[in-house]
Parts: sequence; structure tokens; C-alpha cells
Amino acid sequence: MSANKAVLKIHLQNEEEVFLFTEYENKKKLRILILNIQKNEAFSGYATEFDLRAQAAMIRTTFSEFIRKMTKALFQSPPDCREYIYSLEKSSDAYIFKWKSVDSYETVINLGNLKLDEIDYKFAIADVLQSVSSELLSLNEKVQSLNASLQESENKKTEALNLLALATHAKENLEREMYAKFILVLNEKKRKIRELQLNKKLHSRSSNNKREKSCENKKSYHEYSESSDEVDGNLETANKPGPSTSSKRSSMLFLDDVESDVPIKQSKIRNRKAINVAEFTSNDLKSTEKTEERFFQCIDEEADLLNHM
Repeated sequence: MSANKAVLKIHLQNEEEVFLFTEYENKKKLRILILNIQKNEAFSGYATEFDLRAQAAMIRTTFSEFIRKMTKALFQSPPDCREYIYSLEKSSDAYIFKWKSVDSYETVINLGNLKLDEIDYKFAIADVLQSVSSELLSLNEKVQSLNASLQESENKKTEALNLLALATHAKENLEREMYAKFILVLNEKKRKIRELQLNKKLHSRSSNNKREKSCENKKSYHEYSESSDEVDGNLETANKPGPSTSSKRSSMLFLDDVESDVPIKQSKIRNRKAINVAEFTSNDLKSTEKTEERFFQCIDEEADLLNHM
């Protein structure tokens, strides 16, 4: 069961100074205890939710608004005497405790009242001491619970800091290891690039030698074809048939099933083969040179990138 409790020192309308003990249990029951230490008097009373709703209806306000104003007047610490007026008036058989508000125009508004009975002062003091003791025990339990929570939070904080230190140490070790491996890989890359650059120079020299040999082959083929033309011309003249043979060949053409092909000089055949070989060799060298040029260009780009790192 939750309860709002308060102890206030107030001045009554007749200028008497008293202690006001209020307790609002579970928003259903209001208890008020007034102690007049100067006169050794004590007054106590209760009000149910029904009584409080009836008072809210009497002053023509909602129950929630009535409770809000009552809580502000009876539970605030310390009450402002300029805003509230408290009075304890004696009736025929009991005492009536009233609380009122005063606005800026000094208009007095009745906020509520409660019927109190006079009780034995000693029992009232004992009741107050018991209530205070129970509150102290409750507060002590809360303090212990908060201390336990605080200790647990401190332990978690220490554990988190230890884990953070371990993680930081592991991270630093990993960074050092990765940096060492990176240096090894970088040095190996540089070594391979130097080897490829050396191979590039050697390959360029061999390519130049191939071009020179190709040019020499073209020149030798050309010289050989010219000399072959002269020999073929002499052979054609020597092997040319006489008139009788030619006429006989032409007179018996109808006996041949298939016409013979036109004779081609051997020198032309050799020249054509030499040209085809030269063209194929030239095209092959050009494609090889382009591939090598692109390959070594990639190597140079990678070397520049590694040098800038």
C-alpha cells in the first residue's frame, strides 16, 4: 500500500503554532493528526474517499482538482501563510480543522475540512514516533538497496574497464602483427616488380633481335625470288615445245577430259609463301608487342602505387 506522508509546522488562525501530520493512503483515505506541544493537546481524524468526493461536490470542483489542491495545501513544505489559512474550531462534540486558500485579490476560498477528535497526548506522541520509526526503517531499506545497486554498478563498471583494457591490448597487438605482415607482403611485391622490370628489359632486347632477324629474312627472300625468276625464265625457254608438238597438242584437245591448269612460275609461288610468312610474322610480333606493352604498363602502375605507399 502506497501512502503520501508529510510533517508540517503551521500557524493556526488564532496564532497558535502546531505540528500537522498528514497521511494519504492509496489515494482513498486521508488521516490528519495535529499536535499542540505548548498545550500538550492532540487531535486526530479520518476521511474516506466518499467524504472527500462529497466535499469536492460541495465546493463545485472535480475530484482530481480537489485532491490536487488538498495535496498542495497539506503536503507542501513549508506552506506559504500568504496563500493558505488553517483553523481549528471547536464545535459541540468535536473539533473542525479547515484549510482555505487566499488568491491575489485576497479572496478566501474554502478547500476542505475534516472532523477531528481529541486524543490522549501521550498516545499521539507514541503514534508519531512509531510512524517516524517505520519511515526510518523503510528509508534504511531503500538506502541499503540503493547501496547494493551502486556496488553492483561499480563492479560492472570495473569489469567493463578491464574488458576494455584487454580489448585495447589485443587490438594493439593485432595492429602490430598486421603491420608487420603488410611490410613483408609489400617488400615481396617490390621484389617481384623489380624482377618483372628486369625481365621486361631482357624481353625488349630479345624482341629487337627478332625484328632484326625478320627484316633479314624478308631481304633474303626478296633476293632469292629475283634470282629464281631468271632461272625459271631460262627453264621455260629451254622446255618450250617445238611447233610440231604444239600443233599436235592443239589438234588433239578434244581427247582430253579435263583441261590442264595454267602453269605458274615457281618463283611466284615462293614469293607468295615468303610474303605470307612475313605478314604472319609481322602480325604476330605486333600483337605480342601490344600484349607485352599492356602487361608492363600494369607493372609500372603497380610499382608507382607501391612507391607512394
